[in-house]
Amino acid sequence: EERARGFGGGGWSFSEYMEHKRAGLDEQYAARVVVETSALAGCVVHVDGATSTPKDSLAELVQRHGGRYAQYPETGMTHFVVNVLPISKVRAMSKKRHLGSSFHIVTEAWITESAAAATRLHEAKYSPAEMR
Repeated sequence: EERARGFGGGGWSFSEYMEHKRAGLDEQYAARVVVETSALAGCVVHVDGATSTPKDSLAELVQRHGGRYAQYPETGMTHFVVNVLPISKVRAMSKKRHLGSSFHIVTEAWITESAAAATRLHEAKYSPAEMR
């Protein structure tokens, strides 16, 4: 469907554009991964900031264990992964949580250790130091 005007030149609103982009990224990630376990089934994971494991590898781990990797924070996100959490981001995340978005804020170790154990580990142990 071709549209003459709008965001990105396709006549879409910003939200339509992002929905289309997310769907394309989901397809792209899903096409290259074989699901091994359902350890992270139902988890929608976004990785933010610097990580010691490359983000593509984390995304692949999430998907290999039945979860979905979100390139961008989104409604329905269940896990926000960050190793270092600046106080400004803590405040922003706390505000989003109070506005009805419910998600866990964890370090990348939650992904790697859950994958290694082939089970979803309890998130409380994996809170960033700034939140303890």
